[in-house]
Amino acid sequence: MTARVRAQRGGALVVVIAGLALLTALALGASALMRASAGGARDDVEIATARLAAESGFALALAALVDGPEGARHDGEARTLSHGAARLTIAISDEAGRVDLNAAPPALIAGVFAAAGADTGLAQSVAAAIDARRKTLRYVHIAELRALPSMTPELFTASAPVLTVHGGTVGIDPRVATESALRAIPGLDRREIESYLATRARVGAAAPASGRGFFVDSPVSAYRIAVLAELPGGVRHRLVAIVRLTQEPRRPYIVVAWE
Repeated sequence: MTARVRAQRGGALVVVIAGLALLTALALGASALMRASAGGARDDVEIATARLAAESGFALALAALVDGPEGARHDGEARTLSHGAARLTIAISDEAGRVDLNAAPPALIAGVFAAAGADTGLAQSVAAAIDARRKTLRYVHIAELRALPSMTPELFTASAPVLTVHGGTVGIDPRVATESALRAIPGLDRREIESYLATRARVGAAAPASGRGFFVDSPVSAYRIAVLAELPGGVRHRLVAIVRLTQEPRRPYIVVAWE
């Protein structure tokens, strides 16, 4: 990415962030003025304030993606900061750290369900059903898994954080994968996972020796941004979106899904 393109993108995001910060400040001021008024009106103002604070956090996360250092890795580690009276918790994760329902081999998909608590037979059965479906109709949202006859609510809840339809890779990038995602790799045991994650956190590390056939390099294009805004009175607002980076200076990213 050229310096000119990065400057153009950065300028646009600065304007967005400044605008959101102003709106949040105004909302926070309105919230203070309304504290003495009726409880319902106060709640409405605080809900709006939390929403604006979350949108400001979302803009900050976008700035980190668009104008951050080249080659930066985003593994979903949460970071907290203050924004006016609001407390923001922001996490950015590369979708290549999850298992793609439309691209991953059945063995890796079965590994997700086995790691989520399914026995071997059930894990392989669900993976086979997914593979059969995607040959004629691609998945557009992981919630579609709920329609599978063998899918239970408990299994879906346990496996959902590891799955995606936006990664576009046949494997996962271990440099940005969570422990849960790494547990889906056939042949990779818990001790090796824990050792790898500890080393990765300190100095970075090569991919674990086991399961190398399921590892890929991230295309660094699709990311999940999760923002939680909390006000002192306990009001919260959460935003989760999937964004795809582009090489276009006038449109540096596209929001492909809100979750």
